[in-house]
Amino acid sequence: SIAGSLSESVGPPISGVATSTVTLVPTTPATDGGLTREVLYLSKATNLPIQILGYDGATLVRNITFTNVKLATAK
Repeated sequence: SIAGSLSESVGPPISGVATSTVTLVPTTPATDGGLTREVLYLSKATNLPIQILGYDGATLVRNITFTNVKLATAK
């Protein structure tokens, strides 16, 4: 795990989907690939991730977007 501060808040709609955000500010960015802040956007409807943004200071350096996520059902 990575030491740092975590916060949760209401996020902006992404492609019409209501979101919650979880923000991590690592105590030591070197332990998180040099990122000084990561923001995870979760769908309020499914609690699945929609997007993860990684920052180095104020500069966006990583943008991961999830689309058409489908969960496998047990057989």
